[in-house]
Amino acid sequence: MTRRRKIFFPELASAAPRWAIYCRIGFWVFLAWYFLPFFTVNLLQFMETTPPFVHRVDLIFHEAGHIIFGIFGWPLLTSFGGTLLQCLAPFLLMLAFWIKNRDAFASGIFLTWTGQNFVDCAPYINDARLLQLPLITGGTGREVEGHDWEFMLNELELIEYDGHIARWVLLIGRAIMALGFLWAAAAVYFQLRQAKDNGDNGGWTA
Repeated sequence: MTRRRKIFFPELASAAPRWAIYCRIGFWVFLAWYFLPFFTVNLLQFMETTPPFVHRVDLIFHEAGHIIFGIFGWPLLTSFGGTLLQCLAPFLLMLAFWIKNRDAFASGIFLTWTGQNFVDCAPYINDARLLQLPLITGGTGREVEGHDWEFMLNELELIEYDGHIARWVLLIGRAIMALGFLWAAAAVYFQLRQAKDNGDNGGWTA
């Protein structure tokens, strides 16, 4: 095994049973299908066509970020804290699974989730001037005097660039998602090839 492969696929140091690899392949296919809308919809279609469940999970971290970073008493950081924790939480989980658990497949999945959070934030950045998206408090940003990204971009005097920033965040998020999927796919490919080289006949024991 090459040094580079050991770094990115540390679990190859120990063989995995083929049945477990097949389970990973099935899970990867399901997630690829589930996350497909995040690669295809535009910024204005987002709320109507993307899976709502993962957005609700993202929202938990988003709201927690406002509370955690609000401790510092800086309004700009309080507003940005929601987006920051929303993207930081899955990224830290990715690092934990890669460094501590030595699991490249799980790391790839959490990197995919990190990118999805970038994609999830892009429509709200794009909405900074439109203020048309519904908020968790009820109503739209226009009805409740704005939202996080409207406040932040106004404070930074970047409000006229909301669409440009949103498109870059969307592009970066999709690139991260694609990288995560490829990393996870490569992990199961190398594991499957290793099982074949080791003569694993697909039994239920390692």
